[in-house]
Amino acid sequence: MTDDGTAGNIEIPVVMIDKQSSDLVYEYLRDSEKAKTVSVSIRFEMNHPDNRVEYEIWYSPDHIDTLKFLAEFSPLGRRFDDTKALFTPHFALWYCTECK
Repeated sequence: MTDDGTAGNIEIPVVMIDKQSSDLVYEYLRDSEKAKTVSVSIRFEMNHPDNRVEYEIWYSPDHIDTLKFLAEFSPLGRRFDDTKALFTPHFALWYCTECK
């Protein structure tokens, strides 16, 4: 997927499995008498040396739904101790050349 300049920091994880496991999955899916559903459990380990959750929101001040969400979420978000969670808001601002 090419980046159009709006989401260059999005990372899509890739999962690799060994040949023996992939052969088992492949044979299972090829067998017409078995169900065609494969369930996989994946664990992503993320490096958080400070052992806290980091979350952020990107929005423009004129986006009503986001402002409503923030108003409703605020009492819950304030429950998080700064040592356990870090919230970073980002504001998308731009100059409208057509607005006067």
